[in-house]
Amino acid sequence: MPPYKGAKRGVRTPTDQILLLAFEEKSKQQALSNSDIPSNKQGKDNSPILENEYQEYLELRDKWADKKEDNPKLEAALEAKHNGLNTGLVIINMPLSIGAKLVGENVGSAQKLSQEITGEKLGTNPSHSQLAKDHDHHHLHDLAAQLAMIAVRDTGKAMKAYWNGNKTSDPVSVAKEYIVHPENMSINIEEYIKKWCKII
Repeated sequence: MPPYKGAKRGVRTPTDQILLLAFEEKSKQQALSNSDIPSNKQGKDNSPILENEYQEYLELRDKWADKKEDNPKLEAALEAKHNGLNTGLVIINMPLSIGAKLVGENVGSAQKLSQEITGEKLGTNPSHSQLAKDHDHHHLHDLAAQLAMIAVRDTGKAMKAYWNGNKTSDPVSVAKEYIVHPENMSINIEEYIKKWCKII
């Protein structure tokens, strides 16, 4: 069922409230960003247009909520507005998510190149970004996933033992053993990593 069909007049869902607040905040931030920039070089703020469209959608939705009988024209208008807004938000979000994905996947390479060019080392080598395994085609993704399964397995065993009455079992301490920098781990996962290296 489309979300507008169950709507009550004047009631704004959490999604409605978040979107309206986001449009308002974006306009404020855009105004602040543009305050020191000449008008011919300012960025375009599309938030008022989107907010207007969304307010019109909400008004249509309220009218729909008042109708006791079916009104095919009102339903068609509401559906068109709803689908148009969804499409608009997807179009706005798509380049942002593609850009964020590209940046996220290449930050490690950029850091390495920057270090080679400048000769400046940034913290411990390699950096967290260089080891980030968020995308599944990263060469360390498989290893990271397997190590995560070991951590979950060991913490789960300790938790099960505690729930079964073994009060000396401490799942929090077991979990904390894994939530540290690899250099500071007391758990020996090196053998597992060596085996993984031989497999690949």
